[in-house]
Amino acid sequence: GGGFGWWEGKEDMDANAALMYLGMRVDTSFLRVMGLTLVDGANFTSAYERQYIMNEAAIKTMGLAEPVGKWVEQSENKIAGVVKDFHFRNLHFEISPFVMYYDAEALSNLYVRTRAGNTRQAIAAVENLWNRYNPDYSFTYSFMDDTFNRMYVSEIRANRLFGIFSLIAVIISCLGLFGLVVFTAELKTKEIGIRKVLGASIFDIIKLMSNEFLILVGISILIALPLAYWWLDSLLQDFVYRIGIGWWMFAAAGGVTVVLTLATVGWIAVKAAMANPVKAIKSE
Repeated sequence: GGGFGWWEGKEDMDANAALMYLGMRVDTSFLRVMGLTLVDGANFTSAYERQYIMNEAAIKTMGLAEPVGKWVEQSENKIAGVVKDFHFRNLHFEISPFVMYYDAEALSNLYVRTRAGNTRQAIAAVENLWNRYNPDYSFTYSFMDDTFNRMYVSEIRANRLFGIFSLIAVIISCLGLFGLVVFTAELKTKEIGIRKVLGASIFDIIKLMSNEFLILVGISILIALPLAYWWLDSLLQDFVYRIGIGWWMFAAAGGVTVVLTLATVGWIAVKAAMANPVKAIKSE
């Protein structure tokens, strides 16, 4: 990191204003390898003149309308280009000023973009080059996706645990509902038989058994949805950049719950509706 206390065009700002930034030494291929997009200016054009490439957040903080070519700190430091804002920290943090400057002689990391399926060959090729030109230091490497995942270790762990416990809760709920439906069907055996004798259809019997459970499930959904919204909203507050909570998410959750209820109740209800009403009445 670092900071700038003066830049060309600062005269229109507060004299005490300063740019605090995170900085990185790069070479001319960094933008292309990392897929960064220039929105103004060009890539580094000189190895002798100290040039900077900044992100949009830095330029906004500096208050520059036409930043390319402006001098920074000293007459030999110049802004060469501006890249579109990108995330260089996790989404808990707002995108802050980021400054890159050309220094091919003091780079500490080497970034390599590989084609899918050629990862092992690429690692072997890079290691051979490393050992040829830098044999005094051991060759170590990491993958960008692993680095990205380490930024969200707690979120990934919480997501897995939540998924496991949610699945267990759904299974237990379905088993409990299944047992309750079986018990209810046994209690209403005579009623179902009489209704069938009086002309009730299979659909009428299924509707009879399903309605009371659907009402209970509907009440539970109305209680659960506001609590779920409050919990999700509080969870997302930890992220500066976050998705919106759409109504369709809760509609989908409610729909899945109703489908699971109908699937659990349906089998027993159909079996009870198709039973011989004479035997059902005699069994009582």
